[in-house]
Amino acid sequence: MGQTRAVPVKDQQFVGEMAMFWQAVTTGQAALATPAFFPETAYIQLKSLYNDRSDWTYRLMAHFALDIQAVHNLLGPAAASARLVSVNLGPARWIPPDACANRLGYWNSLNSRVVYSSGGTIRSFGIAALDGWRGEWYIIHLGSEQPPPGRGVVDAPQIGTGEAGDGGGC
Repeated sequence: MGQTRAVPVKDQQFVGEMAMFWQAVTTGQAALATPAFFPETAYIQLKSLYNDRSDWTYRLMAHFALDIQAVHNLLGPAAASARLVSVNLGPARWIPPDACANRLGYWNSLNSRVVYSSGGTIRSFGIAALDGWRGEWYIIHLGSEQPPPGRGVVDAPQIGTGEAGDGGGC
């Protein structure tokens, strides 16, 4: 099925996907977070790149796995006891067709925050970009939209909840 203009929401599917994402973060097993990541079939419909499938696999998914490991390493020995508190979304905006190398339009949310509790302290880190597909949010860039080759990135880790917000970009 194709894209819709339905605005993505924080529904039960989103909550479940973020729980799987958090399990991947706390265990360091990135494959557990696959349901929270932008689906390959949707990406192929959305993008207008030379080889969309290869880009999804070797760039996006590969960096997602590196970023999951970077967050896991940030949590350190406390990873197993860290608890997800919330995912605070940045503002949603519609990206029109033909913008940012896309065939179709889509909803985008930049600089969302993952809020968690570790050792009795509230901490957070960013999700660089979530994209919407058929009314659901999915992570497309966890640590950075332009990550360094072969290295995972943790986006703006800090004590406290941080501020979700819009930082531009595609």
